[in-house]
Amino acid sequence: MFSTEENMLETGKKIKEKSKGKVAVFCSWGDVEKMYLGGRSVGWVVDGKLQIDQKVQSFIDLAKKIVSNKYEAGYSEGTSGYNAAIASDESFLATVLPPSGISQIIGKIDRKAYEGGRWGIAKPPFPFGCGGTWYGISNSSQEKELSWKMLKFITIDTYAMKDWVVKNDDLPNNIYLLSKKIPYSRYVDTSLAEFYDPIMRDVNYKINSKYDDMINQSFNKVLNAYLNGKIASKAELIKQFKSDVENLNIIEVDN
Repeated sequence: MFSTEENMLETGKKIKEKSKGKVAVFCSWGDVEKMYLGGRSVGWVVDGKLQIDQKVQSFIDLAKKIVSNKYEAGYSEGTSGYNAAIASDESFLATVLPPSGISQIIGKIDRKAYEGGRWGIAKPPFPFGCGGTWYGISNSSQEKELSWKMLKFITIDTYAMKDWVVKNDDLPNNIYLLSKKIPYSRYVDTSLAEFYDPIMRDVNYKINSKYDDMINQSFNKVLNAYLNGKIASKAELIKQFKSDVENLNIIEVDN
């Protein structure tokens, strides 16, 4: 149902028709954006210049179709409407979450999820990564050595990591533990390790840059305008996006 762009649109059409327009396939087009931006071959910045990967081009077209055909419920993650929809069967079929979201979002919001049979995991059209957690030690820290030990404990110690993932129904970021096929999630009736292991190995995190947050904000601003009809064409969207990024004065932009 989600293995190709064509399948996603066909699923959206079927869900809309079967529910008489009450249920959408996606929570929002923002879910699809996570897949396409996170699955690019190149990021926004290469050698100090703005790059627009083909997946960005494809996503713009796909988002337009999703919004125009009303294949999204229109909820933003973390809002009260989103939370209510997670626990409901009458809003949307799918949302895009990190592995931790299975227990920390679905498990906490949908009280019936732990019984099983309500949620599952679908493979995306391509591997992608979205977000992440970064830690650092301040130059002014009075406990640099202790801080370093703490970071190694929570990111490298396999015993502590295994204990965490088992107790929290989470997924380890450790190849050795993934090979041990833990944990099994009752929420989605699936071994998370078996499902994610081949996908995680192909996620390209080298596309990330320190400017991504600012560039993403510029992109979403013009994309919203395009989806709402305030920007008339895709070509105009790209032109405005380049202009906005150029005005940030952080990287070079070829017109």
